[in-house]
Amino acid sequence: MDLEVAFADWLGRIEELLDATDEPAGLRRRVAGMRRELVRPILAFLGGRRSPGAHDVIALFDAVRDYAQTASSEPQRRLERRKRIEDLAAVVRRCFCGEVAQGNSSTVLTPGWSADLDRRGRLIYANGRGHHVQAQKVASRRGGARLLPPPPVGIAPYSDAIRPRDKRGEPGGLVIIEDATRAIVVGDLHGRWDNLKSILEDKDNLDAVRAKRAHLVFTGDAIHPAHSALNDPASYENSFRTMFLIMTLKAQVPSNVHYLIGNHDHAHVGGLPIARGDVRQDVLFERFAVQRFGHEVFERYREFVRSAPVALKLRAPNGWLVLIHAGLTPRVATDERLIDIHVNGPQTPALWDVLWSRKYDDKEMLDRCLDGLGAKLMVTGHTPPTRRRLERYRLEPVFEPVFAHVHHRQVIVNAQANVFGYLDLDLTVPLPDDATDLRAPDGMSAFRLLRHEGGPLHALHMR
Repeated sequence: MDLEVAFADWLGRIEELLDATDEPAGLRRRVAGMRRELVRPILAFLGGRRSPGAHDVIALFDAVRDYAQTASSEPQRRLERRKRIEDLAAVVRRCFCGEVAQGNSSTVLTPGWSADLDRRGRLIYANGRGHHVQAQKVASRRGGARLLPPPPVGIAPYSDAIRPRDKRGEPGGLVIIEDATRAIVVGDLHGRWDNLKSILEDKDNLDAVRAKRAHLVFTGDAIHPAHSALNDPASYENSFRTMFLIMTLKAQVPSNVHYLIGNHDHAHVGGLPIARGDVRQDVLFERFAVQRFGHEVFERYREFVRSAPVALKLRAPNGWLVLIHAGLTPRVATDERLIDIHVNGPQTPALWDVLWSRKYDDKEMLDRCLDGLGAKLMVTGHTPPTRRRLERYRLEPVFEPVFAHVHHRQVIVNAQANVFGYLDLDLTVPLPDDATDLRAPDGMSAFRLLRHEGGPLHALHMR
């Protein structure tokens, strides 16, 4: 049993109970679940009810039980019992969520909240005082250590040589990296925290990014559920977890983690609204984040998106690879146009092109745009290559529903399905003429497939 994680889980459940509007019967059921699933195992791990520290655990549980039995018609008693819970929870947090043991897998890397691995190799969130919780149990602003993503000043520290300034003197929309040797490219996640976790844990990906041996590139749209039917708070919390981890990784390794704006991100900073069917996902995501974590946290996310580039170019021995969310058109087919893409505000045809375009049938336009950027190949997200989308847009599958190619010069990457993947690119070798021949550093295909059950699939061998 991981005692620190168990305590973090319990404290998170207590916080949820205090915010719940259930009738007493529902609250009592929650308390019974806590006792069965967490309190009893914690006491057993500590050595029983008479063991050191058990008194604080029992006192906190008794206070939670008393609160659950207090009727909503007794507001003063509820307030008093809530205050007692908060005081006892602070004691438990100090006693049992103190400094974590140091080691390669549990060291807290930065002050404030960060993402890391626990001793079992699971991704967690941590703060500088050592309190850490599993990513599936993100603490809200009402619990102990306050949840705040890294400040925007640590998010976009590119030099002017890497991210040239636009006509306004602001950081432009294009990042240019000439010395990358490896790139790990992740397509649309749409709140699939579990998929991102698997990608980071695959091969040596997370270690390679942290050691600056690889660049981690997201092609946007980490947020909003993949389907309109997914409107429950858990789906939007998954979106929040996913983006929070990306923001944390960016703050930890700013020179080697890159998030490119997607159309779903752009909806929160002045772009076109996002709806799936009759569901306004931008409205629901903002409402969830503000209600659960507060305006300040949501503003950190918006500042992250505002400061993110729209395109990235990576140099290989024989040319450039360009990465962008949706695609290119002649309006944005030069470095200068991508650099100046924000000059005229958030509602411009140029931005709509790179964030929304699906002009996959025009090979001549694709060739002309890539030539204008001096690029040999392009990688995008935006369109999941499902069977329906493949037929609708006449895409060529590489592996449905994960990878597709457009005229052998553009690769589409998808990470939002149960079978998903990413590109693991070796940039020390020449880019191939055919995008489906891209290679990983181990010489295998760059098209890496993963699934949750049964471990990683083999790297896809292309003919």
